[in-house]
Amino acid sequence: MKEGFLSRRRAWIFLFICYALGLWGLSVPLTGDQKTYLTIALEMRERGAWIIPTLFGEPNFLKPPLQYWATLIGWAVFGFGLWGALLPSVLALIGVSDVVDRISGGSRALAGVFFAGTLASMTYGTTAQMEIWVVLFYCWAWHLWWQDRILPAFIVTGMMSWIKGPLYPVLWVLSIVLEALIDRRFGSLLRSRRMWTGLVTGMVIGLSWYFLAARTHYREMMEMFFLRENLSKASTSHGTPWGLWGEFILTLFPVLFAFVAVLTTPEFREAWKRNRNRWVAYSVIPAVFFTLFPYRVNTYLYLLTPIVVWMLVDAGEGFVRRARWAGWAASISGAGLLFFVLRMVTGGWIGPALGVGFAALIPCWALAHFRGSLRGVALTSVALVSLIRVAAVGIGEGDLAGLRTAMELWPEGVFAYVMPKEDIWHEVGMVSAATGRRIQVLGAGGDAERHLRAGGVLILDENESPPAGGLRCLDWVRLRKRVKFPIREFLLRGLPVSDPSLHRVFKVCRS
Repeated sequence: MKEGFLSRRRAWIFLFICYALGLWGLSVPLTGDQKTYLTIALEMRERGAWIIPTLFGEPNFLKPPLQYWATLIGWAVFGFGLWGALLPSVLALIGVSDVVDRISGGSRALAGVFFAGTLASMTYGTTAQMEIWVVLFYCWAWHLWWQDRILPAFIVTGMMSWIKGPLYPVLWVLSIVLEALIDRRFGSLLRSRRMWTGLVTGMVIGLSWYFLAARTHYREMMEMFFLRENLSKASTSHGTPWGLWGEFILTLFPVLFAFVAVLTTPEFREAWKRNRNRWVAYSVIPAVFFTLFPYRVNTYLYLLTPIVVWMLVDAGEGFVRRARWAGWAASISGAGLLFFVLRMVTGGWIGPALGVGFAALIPCWALAHFRGSLRGVALTSVALVSLIRVAAVGIGEGDLAGLRTAMELWPEGVFAYVMPKEDIWHEVGMVSAATGRRIQVLGAGGDAERHLRAGGVLILDENESPPAGGLRCLDWVRLRKRVKFPIREFLLRGLPVSDPSLHRVFKVCRS
């Protein structure tokens, strides 16, 4: 493949520069789970607790602590703020890209850059969520296993259980069993002392945190983590298989056209013959499990993105055969994206400078497809999703503008939300990190009045009334809570960001 070469070091620098853009702002303004994760990490930081996560002062076992640890380390190194909270995910993304490239077996860094150039990687690599860590540890364990480093592979697999639970380690172990069956070496695997030593070691490491936590909080762990977060999801319908896979395909944009272009080429068939056993072993177990699992969300299939990248790079010579077709597909898609960007500029969602950036980059991305340049597609894809990320941050900063104004007006005031403790999806940790100021949580009634008398500032949502009269209140205009970007209304009516139907109005009040 006459593509030239990207050194891994240069690829790391390129990815870091692209993905570090926008980390100073609020992540994506309408995200869900990471709001809770940042609040939990914030409380762990204040309490100096590393083993037992807490939420509003009570033990919380929504997830194991690895993501919280990453956030705490980020804050310890870079100071409290969104930069320290999100940079660990960027570093994890670069780690995944490196491992994916090493598994591909070439000296090019193309595989890792392609992995970073997807919407999914842009999303999970710049948010304080677990998905990027799952893929990092899963790919890392496979890399060690294929190098015949069995004990380290199982150690990494054991650590994987600290991310979202024991499910992913179980899927990995089942996958290596499947590979052994395909390669007809299942018997030798069962007789391998190294395999059993590694398995036992991985289980001890993986269960260590659960044993430590259960010593003092066994009931809470059983009720929240095992019964609510795991067993209850098995009976909860949250989508269809078609929807699950459809969303996964969309998250492969903008490398999707290059991948589809190689699927019917002789080079892909040759690559399939060479790598079939590994590709099947890596992907089949998680693909089947999450397709059949009733709680279907596209985050689960992010684990399969490396397979798409390996197929694309290993069959890359065939891309030249389909370059014209891929170029036309990319051009049509790019024209639609440019129209979408123009709507966002005129609607006030993003600024003209960012629109010019998109207008300059999209033709370069389409041209790379026409020329059959995998390196060009990879690099422009990373740049394109980076611009999408910056656009999302711009929307997030607009969402924070009213609160920032209040903080500038009352710099000495202690800001606090009034909220019920059962509202676990509250954003206090995320907004605290984004503004760099710790925001407290108060109960209703007397707590709010005492806070006001002490010179504090209250944040009230649209459903709450001020607890006392004589308050000075500022409006904090925000996008509606937990509602996705209104794509349909936006495309049909060019819905501007100022449209009142999109807004909810918080009140920021002080005596």
